[in-house]
This record gives sequence, C-alpha cells and structure tokens, in this order.
Amino acid sequence: MVKPVSFPSEDTFMRLWVNETFRVFYDRLINEEDREWYKKLIIELLSRNFKMAPDPEDLFSKLKFGDLLKLDAPV
Repeated sequence: MVKPVSFPSEDTFMRLWVNETFRVFYDRLINEEDREWYKKLIIELLSRNFKMAPDPEDLFSKLKFGDLLKLDAPV
C-alpha cells in the first residue's frame, strides 16, 4: 500500500503503475514479441487513461521503486 504523500506528481504515480504491471505481467512473458506487444499496450493505456504520452525509452529504462529496508518509509 502506498500513501498519497509518496506521489509528488502524476508522473511518479504513472511510473509506479507501470512498474507494478511489469512485476505482475511483463516478467512472465516468454518471448521478445510478447514483450514488445506488452510495452505498446502499456503506452496505449497510458495515453488513454492517464492522458500522458511518455517516451517509451525513458519510461521503461527507469522503473525503480521501493524502500524495503526502511520500515518507516512514507511509501
């Protein structure tokens, strides 16, 4: 569970959402064709639902979230 204070911008929330979808779905895909299809789907969903059009190269190369070692982290 993430607290709203952890999202200084819509961009941060969008990146967290993408990160979570990658952890749940993308990591289980078995070939490059499916992975590319999934990335295109994510970009389409971001455009439609978040009204954002991030650069795919930037978006998919900077997915890093979590502070598992700090119990009192705001996330």
